[in-house]
Amino acid sequence: MRVSLRLATEHDAPFAFRCEKETMEEYAIATWGGPWPAEMVRTRSLENIRAGKTEIIERHGEPIGILRVVRSDEEWHLQQIFIMPAHQNLARTSHRFTRFRRGLFAPDAREAARRLDGVDSTASRGSRSEDPDS
Repeated sequence: MRVSLRLATEHDAPFAFRCEKETMEEYAIATWGGPWPAEMVRTRSLENIRAGKTEIIERHGEPIGILRVVRSDEEWHLQQIFIMPAHQNLARTSHRFTRFRRGLFAPDAREAARRLDGVDSTASRGSRSEDPDS
């Protein structure tokens, strides 16, 4: 399994909206009542993409989720993470994503490399990948 992150573009806005809708709509309506605020979510998704806060989580090059994080030199603030229902609760995916996530939030690049033991970190912001064959 190969899991990677890439910075979202405006082209990804429909997927980001669909991902949030499929993972949150039922919960949000049950918790706060309906209806689902589709236009508000669609607008917020696009704003987050334009602000550089949204990354696409891919597995074998297929988008499976979104990660919203705000980074500064001092800290990273994870705002939201959504994984499409078809990719949730898969034992192997869950285990690998846990390792992947730990590497994302390691204090520095050397620590991330040590923790991930085989996860490739490229120079482009937000681009991380994991190759299980390593």
